[in-house]
Amino acid sequence: MCMVACIMIVTIPLMLIYSSHGALADKPGYSFNQYTLGNFGGSNAICAISTFEENDMTIPLSCPVGNIQIVNVAINTGLPIFDAGIIHASNSVSTVCTNTVLEDPNKCSNFLNKDKLKYYLAKYCVGKDQCTIKNLSSFVMSNKEGFNAEECSAENSLIFLQVACMVDDSLMITREE
Repeated sequence: MCMVACIMIVTIPLMLIYSSHGALADKPGYSFNQYTLGNFGGSNAICAISTFEENDMTIPLSCPVGNIQIVNVAINTGLPIFDAGIIHASNSVSTVCTNTVLEDPNKCSNFLNKDKLKYYLAKYCVGKDQCTIKNLSSFVMSNKEGFNAEECSAENSLIFLQVACMVDDSLMITREE
């Protein structure tokens, strides 16, 4: 009984800490699963898209768990998670969130000022769980030579943005080897 009491003294605070998060809230069995380590959630990448037909052209970013980061790399590919680009109007695929798989004969993504966008994200979004990027057209270099306005900034063209949502290090359990 003493051993069970000791285990209870350790596990009840852990269960309360686990239940204070909500990564599994929309999953079945949450009434039991909320007390597990999985309820902390995990790091992931999010993708957001805006069209050129909106006057303000905004992209809301929201991390379900963790906060917005732009310097991380994917473990499976070693490529940066942060990416941004323009999906031109005549492209048949509009669900792309990385330039590596985007067919872009007009090179529309070359006219998106990623350095300026990255600076904006670093200044206003990194470390927050939500952020809205407004006036996306200010990141498009439409006056640069070779810009094809018919394809790159048509009403049905899209701007995409991919960022990482990272779980706070204070929630991570580390193991020394």
